Amino acid sequence: MELSTSGSGNASLVNTLENTQLSTLDIGGNLSIISGGGISQTTPITITGQTTLNAENQDIVLPQANDFNQLTIQGGDEVTINDINDISLEDARVFGRITVNAVTDITTQDISSLSGLIELTSRDGSIDTTGGTLSSSLSTGNGGNVSLSAGRNLNVGDIDADGLAGGNISLSAEDTISINQNRIASFTIGEGTGQGINLDADVVEVLNGGRIVSSTNGPGNAGPVVINARQLRVQGEPDQITVVTTNTTVGSSGTGGNLTVNASESIELIGNQPGEFRPDITDPLTIFEAAATPVGLTTASFGSGDAGNLKIETDRFVIRNGAGVSTSTVSGASDAGAGGEIRVSADFIDFQGRAGLATTTLGCGTAGDIFVFSDQLSLFDGAVISASSIPFSPNIGRAGDIEIEADDVLLDNRAVITTSSTTGDGGDITLGDIGVLRLLRGDGIGGIFTDGGANRAIGDGGRIFIEADNIFAVDQQNTDISATAFIGRGGGIQITTQSDPIGIEFRPNRTAFSDITAGSDQGPQGTVDIDTAGLDPTQGTANLPDEPRAPELIQGCQVSGNREATEFFDNGRGGTRPGPDEAITPETVLVPWIDLELAEDIEQDIDDNTASTSEQNEAQNNQIANCSTYSY
Repeated sequence: MELSTSGSGNASLVNTLENTQLSTLDIGGNLSIISGGGISQTTPITITGQTTLNAENQDIVLPQANDFNQLTIQGGDEVTINDINDISLEDARVFGRITVNAVTDITTQDISSLSGLIELTSRDGSIDTTGGTLSSSLSTGNGGNVSLSAGRNLNVGDIDADGLAGGNISLSAEDTISINQNRIASFTIGEGTGQGINLDADVVEVLNGGRIVSSTNGPGNAGPVVINARQLRVQGEPDQITVVTTNTTVGSSGTGGNLTVNASESIELIGNQPGEFRPDITDPLTIFEAAATPVGLTTASFGSGDAGNLKIETDRFVIRNGAGVSTSTVSGASDAGAGGEIRVSADFIDFQGRAGLATTTLGCGTAGDIFVFSDQLSLFDGAVISASSIPFSPNIGRAGDIEIEADDVLLDNRAVITTSSTTGDGGDITLGDIGVLRLLRGDGIGGIFTDGGANRAIGDGGRIFIEADNIFAVDQQNTDISATAFIGRGGGIQITTQSDPIGIEFRPNRTAFSDITAGSDQGPQGTVDIDTAGLDPTQGTANLPDEPRAPELIQGCQVSGNREATEFFDNGRGGTRPGPDEAITPETVLVPWIDLELAEDIEQDIDDNTASTSEQNEAQNNQIANCSTYSY
């Protein structure tokens, strides 16, 4: 059936028997079409009012240069809509795929696609989906995909792509992607592998309770989360969880997805707990408070699968006011998954207050390792880098290790780097290729720690390796480098530096001053080795013989006839060299003046001697002698 009409009123068509073909439509009012078959078109359509289309389980294909205002899709399978201006997609329920292309802005309310594809593209404008939820979920099949692409900004509402394998959510914008108080989620609930979440924009913002979540609660693996931007900002308000996360839920066996952030200019994680953080290293649960951040980037395992790894690359990385980056394993079961690895590469790193990096195990799983590569790493006001073990069950998971490479490392005002364990062995800490290490205002809390059995339990201290050109501290400010134990053996500390550390020194046990210690309260002492041989005063010099030697004759003179060989001696100028406190005298010889009569007599003598010498030279030129050669 073909529909063609124009005017300022409303138009309504009910065709329950066959396909509906739209021809010339230019309506100033509303248009409503119910079709038993598909809906298509032959010419562009202009509808000023509300357009409502229902093709039940058939296709709706309107690909021409249409101009809709408000559009509602009450039924359809494959739906394609093109618009030359703005379009408001109010409600859409389709069985398969829905594609909307607009030249300028797109706004939406609820869009539901049962395991299909939701695809919205604005060539030159913005997309706003905050008016409702985009859902491409299916409990009996794989989740569908959601793709939003904006020529300008993208304001994102709730998005769900759940299924036996979580669907893919892809968001891109030329300017800013903003997720404010809304949730983007892809959950894997079966045996499939989640497809993950991708964001690509100049600026990405996750604000005020906004969340990006990829998760598994079954045997399948959660998908990855990847963010590519010039700037990333995650900022939360009080009593709100504002995170980008991948995780595994309680009872699941699948692994968590990896979380990767590439921000060419900066990453800022700003929490909702301003002020100084005061961790207590004798109670590592206070360190865990930094790991349990409600604002930041996290991966976690609550089941038997491993948590995902977390990778960050940027130029400037700032965390403050209760935000953080963490991976954790929480299960107390014997088959608990391991925590993920954190790897950070940034030219400038600045952590302030209840903030930092943390990998933690609260059960049997092993805490992940932390790797930091930076030009300048600064921790202030209780900020932490922690790879600790804080189990709540008898099953003890091992603390992770920390490796840091940086030109300049500063720990100021109770800042902490730790791999301590409450009831087990401490992990290892390596600070390599450090230019300057500064440890300030520790107050007995701040410093570098890998203590074992910190909760008055069995456990050996870990190992600390520091290779730095210079190490500075203030003795009275009590900032320690500690690898101690309570019942177990003290750990090991190896420090290589070009000069003795300033303001901090070895002591058998921790004191009220800045200490380097590997002691144990009730067990054997550890070892501390401070090597200052990095500066070698003999470098570039040669070894001299124990006894002076005379020069050896390599070849002697050969003479002809009965003449004796001639000997040559070089005695220098004679005398001794002037001392460093003696005046330097010129080497020029001063000759006194002579009178003219004496000068005439000397000149006559020279002429006579010259004539005699010429006759002798002529005779000597007839003889040939070889030179003597000496080695010195």
